Amino acid sequence: MLMLDGAITISRPSGRQEDYVRIELIDADAHCIVVNIELSPTEFANAVTCLDHRPCRFEFNNSGLVGTIQQTKEEMVPVPPHDKRDNAGAWKAEALKPFEVDGWKTRQSALENYHCWVRQDEGQECQPVKFFRNVPKVR
Repeated sequence: MLMLDGAITISRPSGRQEDYVRIELIDADAHCIVVNIELSPTEFANAVTCLDHRPCRFEFNNSGLVGTIQQTKEEMVPVPPHDKRDNAGAWKAEALKPFEVDGWKTRQSALENYHCWVRQDEGQECQPVKFFRNVPKVR
């Protein structure tokens, strides 16, 4: 059996019509949810107070991230001049492409915070962007 460092969250989210309790187990190194369980308040109370196994349905993260380590880095991504940016945002994918190698990823929305743009010595506007990837743990 695989032993992981993690966290557990038990909450009563709002926003849906029915009342429910959510239990999440999180892999601390991979920064992902491993198991998500949603129960009615009655089912939750029965699970906590009963001595036998209670049936439930749960989501298990089988994406391959569980048991890995998430690495992060920050890169200065050059931003094209205003007149070279299209409204559809294709320029974002093009600007991020040289940095998304060897499993490194980010969200295109990372380039949307114009307040973070900086002008480098050669006059090029850039934005610091955080990239992440998950790699296997070394045992």
